[in-house]
Amino acid sequence: GLSIYNNVLLAPGEKLSFNSLLGPVTVKAGWKEELVIKEGGNKTVPEAGGGLCQVSTTVYRALVEAGIEVTERRAHSYLVSYYVRDDDPRSGIDATIYPGSQDLVFVNDTPNYILLQTDTSGVDAYVKIYGTSDGRKVELSGPVKSGWVDPGKPILVPTSSLPVGQTKITKAAHQGRTVRWTQTITRPDGSIEKNDIVSVYKAIPAEGMIGVATAEVSAVTL
Repeated sequence: GLSIYNNVLLAPGEKLSFNSLLGPVTVKAGWKEELVIKEGGNKTVPEAGGGLCQVSTTVYRALVEAGIEVTERRAHSYLVSYYVRDDDPRSGIDATIYPGSQDLVFVNDTPNYILLQTDTSGVDAYVKIYGTSDGRKVELSGPVKSGWVDPGKPILVPTSSLPVGQTKITKAAHQGRTVRWTQTITRPDGSIEKNDIVSVYKAIPAEGMIGVATAEVSAVTL
């Protein structure tokens, strides 16, 4: 996925949709299946192209750092550990994509061409934006975390495969919270633009199974 965005050249004023470069995201097209968040966070299932949000998030973070105009972006429905770790200097700055429904769109709002290049080093992904500086300076302030929401009790499905009363969690819970950053762009003429980057993550209860007698499973099924 990262390689698709290597050596992408944008003219001044040109708009780019992240999804427009993907082509068909199918197993037949060569994509692997990984977990995808669906139905507003209520379902997480393996699907072709799962994990592509790691690419869109890295692209988005580069755009934010460079002060490039972003016209469409949405955070993940719930907290994804590798985007909101406490040791992550850009915790809460993420961008989810899903062809046909959710996109990351940005515009080259500089007076010159910009070039996107991507690379990896070990397990780390990099997106670099090259261009002619127009003198803008970018500062980021955050993260400010608030609005903590407890996920509540686990949702347990009865099963006879476990001893009666024993539970097994198959999907971890996610606390809800709001993460806010402020992006300040200062232009050469002294004008200042402030943009709020707000990510609202839903509270999602854990899911799992609880052991019951066979007769009870049958009753629930019926």
